[in-house]
Amino acid sequence: ADGYLLLKPKNSAFGVQPSAFGDDFLSFTRPDVAPEYPLSVQFGDALMLTGYALRFNRAENVRVTTFWRVLKPLPAELQPVLFLLDETGVPKGATLGAERSPTLIWYPTEKWQPGETVVVTFNSVTWESRLWESYRLALGVTLAADPWDAPARRLPVVRQSAFATRYAAGGSLVELARFRQIAGMQTGAPVTREFSAPKMEHRFNENFGGQVRLAGYDAPQVADDGLTVRLVWQGIGGVRGNWTRFVHLVGADGALRGQMDSAPDGGAYPTGLWADGEFVAETVFIPLENPLPAGEYSLAVGLYNPADGVRLALESGGDAVRIDFSVP
Repeated sequence: ADGYLLLKPKNSAFGVQPSAFGDDFLSFTRPDVAPEYPLSVQFGDALMLTGYALRFNRAENVRVTTFWRVLKPLPAELQPVLFLLDETGVPKGATLGAERSPTLIWYPTEKWQPGETVVVTFNSVTWESRLWESYRLALGVTLAADPWDAPARRLPVVRQSAFATRYAAGGSLVELARFRQIAGMQTGAPVTREFSAPKMEHRFNENFGGQVRLAGYDAPQVADDGLTVRLVWQGIGGVRGNWTRFVHLVGADGALRGQMDSAPDGGAYPTGLWADGEFVAETVFIPLENPLPAGEYSLAVGLYNPADGVRLALESGGDAVRIDFSVP
């Protein structure tokens, strides 16, 4: 019940294999409880994350236990990796090599059998999370020995989540939870969906095709290097598909001065993941090569299908909401 002490024979060139201990030795790789946070994320066509659990200890890093459903035989190179992200979502640390989970050492992925669920606990990491005032943890699956080889990662696809699950690192990782320090204690959890309208300076009721509503915004903030605007959206009537959000900066002469097109929240939270009635606030930054001269400007805000560029029409007419502002 307490574990195993593994000894290597002094006169043998070979280490002890897990098979020598029988099936009971690998019991730690099999689930005995349901995931604390159910989450269905498919990585390629062979591996599905079904959920995870978080364990907090004042003197340790947060321990993450993940649950994997095997769909097809897996190659030996395929490895789940836990990533540390900073508070903006930029990867800063990764587990691989010596920091691999005991599951991946004693029960490597090429031995995983289709149909079974395997538990992988990341209990040794390369970072000291107590040194971070706030941070995030994300999960990836890679086919490379180097966890920073982004093209080698199997892209995650969120199939089902009760939470506002975000992608990270250009869509190559899936965020699990966000954390912060309170009186020396780490606390954190998945991001919950918001069904109450957040604070906003200006309110709208602009309906895009009966799927997405632009509920409001905060006044644009202009700096020398760019413009920032906070938008508040709401999913209505069941969002059908992943729409690309565009924000175009237009001068009084009608000339385009800058733009930012992506999935909402910097590409991290596609509309196809939104729940009916859920509010989503995002901050959009439009970079500028030169400071904006004084004058009148507007932002054109809307949504389009990334496959063909066709915009989602407003029920009030047109296909973009106009936000006017001045630069003194």
